[in-house]
Amino acid sequence: MASKLLVTIVKKGYAKKMLKAAYQEGLKAALILRGHGTVNPAMFESLMGLTYDPERDVILCVVDNERLFNVKEVLTNVGQLKSKNTGILLEISMNQALSTLLSFRGETHE
Repeated sequence: MASKLLVTIVKKGYAKKMLKAAYQEGLKAALILRGHGTVNPAMFESLMGLTYDPERDVILCVVDNERLFNVKEVLTNVGQLKSKNTGILLEISMNQALSTLLSFRGETHE
């Protein structure tokens, strides 16, 4: 069965609530990583006019295509990703993700 890798980056503290809802839609497993921005806070605030808040949750989950739409909808709605400055969700095919990983190791994926 074909699967996608969903990478979601949100403000710190949102991931658990988002995943709780996604598990109810059939998500089997996920990984939460802590992220931290590296941009100079003064530059960020002066150029963007935003408050610098570097702490992020990075959610990695593999979802089969059958459940993909529902899981993406739940993550988007619970994480309020359609609002400005809340986060981003990226979808990558597992074949592409695996090929990229193996190319870094000097191997190939067939």
